[in-house]
Amino acid sequence: MANSEVKRKTGFCDVPTLLAYVIVVCNGDFDRIRKKRTSLTWFEEWFLYFEWKYHATNLRQQDMEAAWGIDKRFINQVKDCKAALEMALLQSWPTFASFEEDKELRNQQKWAKYDKYRVIQWDMTNVPAYKFSDASLYRVTYNQYYGENCGKPGVGIQLCGWTLLWKLWTGAVEDGTYHSKSGYIQAQREFQEADLVDGKVIKFHNILDRGYRGNVTAFRGDQLSLQPPSSRSDIRFTGKQTIHSGAVARDRAGNERGVMVGQ
Repeated sequence: MANSEVKRKTGFCDVPTLLAYVIVVCNGDFDRIRKKRTSLTWFEEWFLYFEWKYHATNLRQQDMEAAWGIDKRFINQVKDCKAALEMALLQSWPTFASFEEDKELRNQQKWAKYDKYRVIQWDMTNVPAYKFSDASLYRVTYNQYYGENCGKPGVGIQLCGWTLLWKLWTGAVEDGTYHSKSGYIQAQREFQEADLVDGKVIKFHNILDRGYRGNVTAFRGDQLSLQPPSSRSDIRFTGKQTIHSGAVARDRAGNERGVMVGQ
C-alpha cells in the first residue's frame, strides 16, 4: 500500500510506523498483536481501527460495513478490543517521568539552571462543546477567554518532553481553582515521595502563568511554584519584575507545544 494511502486513511506516515505503534501498544506481545475478532486478518483489523480512530475516511458506520464486508457488531468488537489495549497500555505507564529519567533525557545545556529541580509546566486548553440550550449548562461551560462553550483539561509537560493530559472540567472553571482542586498537586506529592533520590524527596517545581495563582496551593502540597509577577493595569513592573517575567515566559514557551498535542 502506498504511503500516501496509509496517511490518508490512518494518519500514520507509512506501514512500518503503524506497526511500530501496534508493537508498543501490545508491549511486544505478538499473541496480542495477532489476536482476531473477525474474518479479517489481524493487520486488517488494526487498519480498520486506525481508520475509524483517525476519522477521515469511511465516516459512517454503513460505509465501514460496505468497505470491510463485515457486520457492524464485528466492527464494534474490533474497535472495543483495540481501544482497550491502548487504554491498558496508558494505565500501565506512570503519571510522571521519574527524576532520573527527566534529568537524563532533558536538554542539559538549555535547562542547566534546573539541574537539581523536578520541573513541570502546567497550562490549560479548551475542548469545544455544543452551545447548550439549558441556561445552567451554558453558563458552566462558557469560557469568556476562548469565547465558546468548552471543556478545560490541564496539560502538563516535564523538561524531558513527558506530556500528560489531566481531567476534563467545564469551561467556566478558573485556572487557579482547577490547579488547587483537580488533584494533580496531590498526585505529584505522592509521586515525589515515592521517587526518592539518594533517600531524599525532590519536590516538584510548578511553572505556571499568571492565571493560576498557584503559590499557596503548591506550598500546601509541599512543592514549589514559579510564575510571572502580576500587577494592576495602571502600575508598571520594576526592572527586576520585567526580567523575571520575561525569564518565566521564555521557559514556558515549549509548554505551548505540549498544549497543542493535548488539543
